[in-house]
Amino acid sequence: NFDVTAKDVNPNFPYTGTWYDLMDVSGSTSINVADVNATISIPAGQFRIFGNEAATLSIDDPELKDVQLYPNPSTTYFQINTQVQELEIYDISGKVIKSFKGSFDLSHTYDISTLTTGVYMVKFTNIDNTPFFKKIIVANQ
Repeated sequence: NFDVTAKDVNPNFPYTGTWYDLMDVSGSTSINVADVNATISIPAGQFRIFGNEAATLSIDDPELKDVQLYPNPSTTYFQINTQVQELEIYDISGKVIKSFKGSFDLSHTYDISTLTTGVYMVKFTNIDNTPFFKKIIVANQ
């Protein structure tokens, strides 16, 4: 809701049941959807992202903790300390902004010089075809 007043919106839930506010880091905010056509109120200047599993955005994977994207923040490029088969960069709305396909080694640099300042999600697949997600901050150039 980018308005200055609260808005009632229909989130078009695909089915009834418990839905969790994925932007709540505690994971404790949920709503029970009894009618998929019911509206919810979104305060002015805010948004909500709901998922049907509370832990959707959290990953407790020790392998992921070993994967590093650097430098971060960056202005023109970044690297990843693992071999990559495919890489996509998403903006905050979920739109794919850039993609890289091929077999990239540890020394490969990914050019982000055309991206504007902001926070992006990087999805990459390693040589075992395992997808990973990391955030990158693109700073002023």
